[in-house]
Amino acid sequence: MSTRVELSSPMEDLVLNTTELLPGREWWVREGGYCFLLLQRGRAVLLVEAATHPLRAGDAAVLKLGPPAALRAGPEAGCLVHYFHFLPRTLNGLLNLGERELLEMAAPARGENAGFYPAGSSLAQLFGTLVERPATPGTLAHSCQMLQLVAAMLSEKVARVRAVRAEGDVAKERLITVLSRLPEGELQVLSVEEVARRCGCSRRHLGRVFHEHFGHSVAAHKMELRLQQAARILLTSKAKIIDVAFECGFGHLGQFSARFRKRYGATPARWRQQARAAELGLERPAARLVRPGSPPRGWQG
Repeated sequence: MSTRVELSSPMEDLVLNTTELLPGREWWVREGGYCFLLLQRGRAVLLVEAATHPLRAGDAAVLKLGPPAALRAGPEAGCLVHYFHFLPRTLNGLLNLGERELLEMAAPARGENAGFYPAGSSLAQLFGTLVERPATPGTLAHSCQMLQLVAAMLSEKVARVRAVRAEGDVAKERLITVLSRLPEGELQVLSVEEVARRCGCSRRHLGRVFHEHFGHSVAAHKMELRLQQAARILLTSKAKIIDVAFECGFGHLGQFSARFRKRYGATPARWRQQARAAELGLERPAARLVRPGSPPRGWQG
């Protein structure tokens, strides 16, 4: 059974510290902000919430502290660890808004409060170099050394976020291209799930991108196409209203009449009467006829 070693008082910000743990001993870190640590010798396990992460000599880790975290030395040999703490408020006035947002974000991976850097990574190597040649503690040079590591972590986060956003932009453009090439007649008869499948994305992602680009939902666009089709049939044929409703995919006449009246401002029968009167020049000046293809009120195309 391991013995717990508590740090009862917080360490000073941006000061490099060293602690040596005997086999099986634990060092608990409870300060807020970030803790940067480098395992210089031995092996250890980092305990963060319910997860365990093994560390070997030369590995580094950055903890975004909230829940308690502990470093446990291996059972056969002790370990030597270097660490320092950093609070984002240290850089008040120096960070831009994007950098501030990145520092305040919960951690490198969802569900974790730690980032890990193997011995060969640039951040771990930089940490090792600073440990070998540290400046005098309490001096500006010493604090600047620690800030080099903070800047390296922040730069990596910025690069990662930009890469994710760029990948998202490419995927979005690909999705818009697929949608733009999909014939309206085909879009009208396909379910939203089928449209999403053809676009290679989830229904939720399809809805978000479609609304951002076209200004309305997929379902609203499909309904508009059905109503426009109904208006064209009413205008160019003598088909019964109920037959037009079924032809355009409406389950019953009441639903069709309500949707049509909301879109065109008149019942299907009244709209057909007005449309034909307008074509013959019999439309009264006061009559307002909404023609097929005209955008509905508040529609963003």
